[in-house]
Amino acid sequence: MAQDIVQDVFLKIWTKRKELGGIGSFGNFLFIMTRNRIITVMRKKLTLPVTDNLQELVEENSPSAEQRLSLKQAESILEKGISLMPPQRQLVFRLSRKDELSYSEIAGQLGISPSTVKGHIVLALNFLRDYFRTHGDTLIGLILLAIFNK
Repeated sequence: MAQDIVQDVFLKIWTKRKELGGIGSFGNFLFIMTRNRIITVMRKKLTLPVTDNLQELVEENSPSAEQRLSLKQAESILEKGISLMPPQRQLVFRLSRKDELSYSEIAGQLGISPSTVKGHIVLALNFLRDYFRTHGDTLIGLILLAIFNK
């Protein structure tokens, strides 16, 4: 189903490519177009009304208040750790992990070499690993690092 949606979206973009020149942010446009297509497909597939059983299923698979609090605390520890890094390393780390830019894109944006970017990322991850060992729950820290450690 996901492959069909992607194909539909890209086919629609291709057929309307001449009209897309005025779009400011193609990434946002692509996201909204895909989201709308997913909603359309899901509406067609939805044949059962929402029941108590579905509500129970949602509640069972939702994180508990305790889990949400733990995640919020871990995110807070992560942000504190990032804020303790040198400014350039913070910037490189955020561009890589949060904005999902490649090393070469970061290098071009900041006017540094890709190997320097890689060095900053290695140092940032090592620092955060040590920071989590001393300031936070090791398991939560390792999970967050695994998420950021592409």
